[in-house]
Amino acid sequence: SLAWLRGEHWPSHVSPIVAASLVYQTIWIAGITFWLWIWLVSRYRAGELSAFTFATPMIGVLAGVFVLGESTPPGFLVAVAMVTAGIALVNWPAKADDVQPVEA
Repeated sequence: SLAWLRGEHWPSHVSPIVAASLVYQTIWIAGITFWLWIWLVSRYRAGELSAFTFATPMIGVLAGVFVLGESTPPGFLVAVAMVTAGIALVNWPAKADDVQPVEA
């Protein structure tokens, strides 16, 4: 890696919180949630699922508010309303007359 090429050394001591964070990110973030996403995509339409990925930043902001005690940004409620409207529009059921048959 670039760090090794620049002469940087591996840390000689890793605190328990750093080790726990690394294990959490490896197992939960990179492992389980990726598997869950693949499982969902194999069962549901990718277009419908991808709309919900827009909710991820909102969840991150809310986690910052509740876990870290940060203040809510001024335009947050407007952003939540716009993302919610977008998700509703993407998942809005089509009328039977608007659906075009797919030709093979």
